Formats: sequence, structure tokens, C-alpha cells
Amino acid sequence: MSAENPQYPPPAQPYPQQPQESQQGAAAPAPYPGAAPDYPGYTPGGYPNYPGYPGYPAQPGYPAYAAGPYYAGPMPRKTNGMAIASLALSIASFVVIPLIGAILGVIFGHIALGQLRRSDGAEEGRGLAIAGLAVGYVNLVLWLLTGLVIIIIVLAATAASGGGTSLLASLW
Repeated sequence: MSAENPQYPPPAQPYPQQPQESQQGAAAPAPYPGAAPDYPGYTPGGYPNYPGYPGYPAQPGYPAYAAGPYYAGPMPRKTNGMAIASLALSIASFVVIPLIGAILGVIFGHIALGQLRRSDGAEEGRGLAIAGLAVGYVNLVLWLLTGLVIIIIVLAATAASGGGTSLLASLW
């Protein structure tokens, strides 16, 4: 068996030529800044343009990666609209619609909790519904206390101003 295979002749130049060295022993400078060294097939990342050995067939490239469909993750659950309305009306009851907003906020909060219980985790908003209930009940209690204070002040003023029979005197 001979060392040379007649079917495949040896390559004329097995490796790309290295840049010529100048008299100082350093590599020859590029003709302008950023230019590649002067040997065939050179690219800054390696030798992808190197033509291969003469007489040998080119190697097949790797097939492109076929990306599958994009998976965006699980879909977010929707928030219960009654829970949002409960919190919004309860907060608005302090500024915009005082007593009616608190009453509607409490009603919508209870409806939202019932809907969330029946949805088996398909919707979010339990915290919003509870917050709407709490703010609505606090506002109703404040309205109740304010009403009681006003009634007591009116009764005390009537009892102090008139002598005879007043409502406050009849209560005692």
C-alpha cells in the first residue's frame, strides 16, 4: 500500500499562508487601519471563506436550525370586573359619590366574592373584592357615626334651647 492515494492527490497548499514578516520580525502591517491580513480566506472570526483543498469535494454545511412555534408562556387570568368596580366605587365614595358609592361598593364586593368562588380559580380579583368590601364598610361606619353625632348634637341643642318637652327629655 502506497503512502499516496491516486484518487486523492495531496493538496497544493494545506494551510493558509501566514502574513509575511518584515525585517523587524513583526507581522506586516495592514494597508489601512481595520484591514484584514493579506492571506486567502481570512475573516476576523476564523476561516469560513477558505475554499478547501483543491481536488476534494466541499464539505456540506450544517442545516439551519428550524425554530418551532414561539411559546409565550401561560395566558394570564382575567380579573373579575365586579371586584374592580367594588374597589373603585368604595374609594370614590370618599370623594365623589359619598353614601351611594359605599353601598354599591359593598354590594359589588359580595357579588364578586361569590363569582370568584364559583369560577374555581379561572379569575383573579379576590384581594380587590376584599379591599372594596373593607373600604366600603369603613365608609358606611363613618357615615353612621357622623349621622349619630349629628343627631345627638341636634337633640342636645333642642333640649338646651327649649324648656318643655323635647325629644331628648322624653328619652330620659
